[in-house]
Amino acid sequence: MYLNRIQWAAVLLAAGVLATARGHAADRPGQDACASLSLLPIVRDVGVTALDVQVRRGRCEVAIEAASMRALYRQQQVVNAISQAACGAGSEATADKRGLPALSMRLPA
Repeated sequence: MYLNRIQWAAVLLAAGVLATARGHAADRPGQDACASLSLLPIVRDVGVTALDVQVRRGRCEVAIEAASMRALYRQQQVVNAISQAACGAGSEATADKRGLPALSMRLPA
């Protein structure tokens, strides 16, 4: 995975915000667990056509659709890096069953 300095800075910023927000969310029951991922569009790959972040089954899920498998892979690597830095573990990826360049990623609980 190749990211330039600006992209790495954005990844680290988003990871730091996510880690901070996860700690504060524990203090406020009912807080949206994915609120801090609103910064994810900052590190959105140019080939990504749709990026959606929502809480499903108590965990953050990131749905990604891309124009190509290459763009999808790059975005997957960015989300996984954020997950690794903020949560201490990688995210779980599930490929689109229709064969489209799309996947869903669940961050660790």
